[in-house]
Amino acid sequence: MEPRTILVRDGNLTRCINIKDLIHVQCEGYLCTFTTQGGVQLSHSKSLSFYTKLLQPYHFTRISRSTLINVEHVSAIKSGIKNRKSVLMSNGDEFPIAFRRWKELKDTIKIHNI
Repeated sequence: MEPRTILVRDGNLTRCINIKDLIHVQCEGYLCTFTTQGGVQLSHSKSLSFYTKLLQPYHFTRISRSTLINVEHVSAIKSGIKNRKSVLMSNGDEFPIAFRRWKELKDTIKIHNI
């Protein structure tokens, strides 16, 4: 049975987050910030590679050095100048897609028919 939630320690509290409600994870160094569908933001100190491995089976893909997104929350993909792309999330947040991560994102979206 696959887990539907993850536990994230935020200060003195450990919170339970429904994986489907998690929109994206952004990291600066070892401080990762989780943004959920309800607008809740939680921070925890682990590497983005740790969360990438943990969440990849649940339709998450890394689009840059510092951003991991839930492809089920992708609203649109925008093309800009010089074929630079960005992703628009269901909550309105927009992130640039690293050139070398574009193919992985495209393949993930195709595999999951999103």
